[in-house]
Amino acid sequence: MIHELGRDLQTQLRAVGCPFTVVDRESFKTATTSRQRIVIEYDRASRDEWAAPLRLSRNPKVYFIHRPACKITIYAQSTKANATEFEHDHVALGAAYTVATAMRTIMAEQGLGLFMPDSAGFIDPEDLADAEKRGGSVYEMKFTFDAAVPDVTWAGADIPEFSILSTSIRSTTKVSRFRGPDDDGDDTTVPATAETACGG
Repeated sequence: MIHELGRDLQTQLRAVGCPFTVVDRESFKTATTSRQRIVIEYDRASRDEWAAPLRLSRNPKVYFIHRPACKITIYAQSTKANATEFEHDHVALGAAYTVATAMRTIMAEQGLGLFMPDSAGFIDPEDLADAEKRGGSVYEMKFTFDAAVPDVTWAGADIPEFSILSTSIRSTTKVSRFRGPDDDGDDTTVPATAETACGG
């Protein structure tokens, strides 16, 4: 799911002219100044949340809502010559605003809830923590979304629905044209002299 969100995020950013490239989680350390990018991934340092659905579902049945811990990390650089840290921060924060707006649209369209970062802020990557002068800026946003857990087969097909047959339900209805006093003294019961019976 996180890969699909990243793909849609890239499309949204391109539509508004944002030059950042969206990539999946990187398994190696890369310096901030190596390339300007946005990394979207599951946050393995945090825990997911599970909850019951707020409403009943049809087929497929949904018994759980999974809220995975995720994060978006923005690696930014100012293109100005001899740019200061403040100028790098300005670019990173501007990208964060654009990403947040795009994610709000994406999650709304996919019915994943409202995008709202749980926590966000500038961070110091390990490879640049001791640098005397930073060649870029890094901004991180942690978030989650509501993913329904459907009761489906391993291949993803719906569980077969139960069909109600004509013999599954039986009912009887009595109707009477009797206009006189109630013959058993109880207005809530069917008159004993009911002339017509219908139903299965």
